[in-house]
Formats: sequence, structure tokens, C-alpha cells
Amino acid sequence: MRPMIRVVTALAFAFVSTLPSARAGDADTEFDAFLARWRAAVAANDVDAVVAMTRLPFLFEGREHAREGVAREVVPALLTVEVRHCLRTAAPLREDDRMQPINPYGRSKAMAEVALKDISDATGLGVGVLRYFNAAGADPSLRSGQASRQPHHLIEIATRVLTGQDPRLTIFGTDYPTRDGTAVRDYVHVRDIAAAHILLMDRLIAEPAFRTYNVGSGEGATVREVVDTLSAVARRPIPQAEGERRAGDPAVLVADSSRLRRELGWKPRHESLAEIVRHALLWERARSAMASRSARRPAARKLAEL
Repeated sequence: MRPMIRVVTALAFAFVSTLPSARAGDADTEFDAFLARWRAAVAANDVDAVVAMTRLPFLFEGREHAREGVAREVVPALLTVEVRHCLRTAAPLREDDRMQPINPYGRSKAMAEVALKDISDATGLGVGVLRYFNAAGADPSLRSGQASRQPHHLIEIATRVLTGQDPRLTIFGTDYPTRDGTAVRDYVHVRDIAAAHILLMDRLIAEPAFRTYNVGSGEGATVREVVDTLSAVARRPIPQAEGERRAGDPAVLVADSSRLRRELGWKPRHESLAEIVRHALLWERARSAMASRSARRPAARKLAEL
């Protein structure tokens, strides 16, 4: 029987969201208090592993607000982290490739990874870095999925258009040096990402060290291919418009995950792009329907009170 592992998921946004507007002294005080609460929680629960799911996924927001982006990315990363980079290359990225971030978001990730490596080397702490590129899809049982206040993820925006929440999808950049002129990205299903976390935790507990792995398909799909696949799954066209390239967006971003497959035995179960977008669409339909019902309840109560 597989032994039970106690895991804490670190969601540090409650702390780091206060950093940009806080004075330096206030931030230091808050950080000390946060670390004290964190250490107490870990000690009280006999935690075996920590998974940090804190990141700022918006490249252009990180470019426009670099100070906030670094504060929100690097500080929680020092606890333990998942990191990702944006690099200048069209080939599948390997873990040992030279890091060449092209925007503040990517640079904050590179800074975090260097700091984590130093901490691991100095203390012997087992630290795992999973570089996943575009988390996509949703839980097939519809227990969880994306629900952003300001969606920037291609698949999420497209599903919102299909469910009538947004009027159209904008394709940013149609003149990239790719097979159809739109940017290429590596999409990996959230269930396969979760499996990678479990495999990595098992390895770190058994053999503490600093380990870095890419999580991706190694193939990549263009923006138009994603939109066309989702349109085919939904059996209806997706209204769309073309826009200019976004600053800091590379033409191709694809992962070479052969190390993860070879060393940890990771094998994605949801590789099909059609399956990924279908799960995302089913989730968005369920989520928007639930939000609509919730919005109607207060109105119904007010009518009943008249």
C-alpha cells in the first residue's frame, strides 16, 4: 500500500498582494509574520511536502507592472515553487538550456529558480521545480477548472466566447514565423500536471535534492489550431478578430519533457488537444450556468419581498 504523504498547498497571494503598495518596513514586518504563521502551520501538521501554486500568468501585465510582478513571483517562490520561463528559442526547451527570459515575468521565474537552487545546496532541502508551459483543460468530473476575474488564457477566453460571456476572441499576432502565422504554445492537461507533482514529491521525499523538470507535450499547437479544434468540438464557429503582437510574447514556446518521462515515469493521459479543450468547454459551461443561477437568486428574493 502506498504510504500517506501529508501535503500543504501554499497559496501565498494573501500575503504578497500587499507588497506593491506597502512601505518597505511594513512589508518586512508582514513577511516575518507570514513566515512565523507558515512555520507554525507546517510544524503543527507534521507536513511531508509543500506545493506552491503561486504565479502571475500574464506576460504583458508583468511587463507593465514589473515591480509588482517580481514581488508577487519571487517572494512566494522562496517558500517552494513551480516556475516557468519564456525564452528566445523555437526548439523544444530542455531543462539545461541557457535561460534567456524576454520579459519581467520570465526574469522573475529565473531569479526564483536560482534562489531555490542556492537554498537547496546550502541546506540539503529537497526542492523540485516543474516548468509547465500552458496548463489547460479542467477536471473531467468538473470539480475544478479555470475561473479568472480577467481571463488572458487563450482556451479560457475562447470558451467564454462560446458560452456568450464575451463577444469575440482576439488573436494577437498573425505574422509569426510559424506554420500559420500565429504563436505556438505547448498545452498540457491539468490532470497530467497534477500527476507530475505527485511523482516529483515521491522522488524528493525518497531522495532529497534539487530537481528540475519540464512538463509538456513536446509538440505545441498554434493559436488558430486551438481555436479550430475548439470550434469543431463545440460544433459552432468562434467569433474572432486579429490584433497586433503583444510585447514579450515569443513565437514558439514548447517543452521537451523527456527527462520527466525518463526519470519519474511520467506519461500524460490527456494528450489530445481535442480532449483538453472539450474538458475546458464543459467546465466553462457548468461554471457559467452556476454563476447565472447564483445571480438570479437575489433578484428572485427581492421580487418575493415586494
